[in-house]
Amino acid sequence: MRTHRFLSLLLAALFASTLLPAIALAADGPAVLQVISVEVTGDRQAYLGKLATLQSITKRLGLPTARVWRSTLAGPGTDTIYIATEYSSLAAMAEGQGKLNADGEASKLLRDIDASGMRTVLDRSLMVDDTPR
Repeated sequence: MRTHRFLSLLLAALFASTLLPAIALAADGPAVLQVISVEVTGDRQAYLGKLATLQSITKRLGLPTARVWRSTLAGPGTDTIYIATEYSSLAAMAEGQGKLNADGEASKLLRDIDASGMRTVLDRSLMVDDTPR
């Protein structure tokens, strides 16, 4: 478990350090969408309850609210949960992640979710709005 946490923190630090130059350039850049794909391995309603608690924390912090989607017709991916959060820019996302990581209640909740084994993160995606204007 400690190794997993260490690797997660290392990956987050690497991700942040490679994005810093892009974030500086993209302060007023296009909107970004962070999508986390999750396979719920425990009680889905309990997991959704944890997400509802996380949403109340993000609201308190003034962060965008995540939308939660569940695939219903997706072959082997049926019942995959997708948590999608849209930010106005990469800079806004970095600022939001910083606020979330600095909040004791949010940090504890995220650690509890990771330790519970109630989900397996399948994928993390960051998408940039490329809509023709």
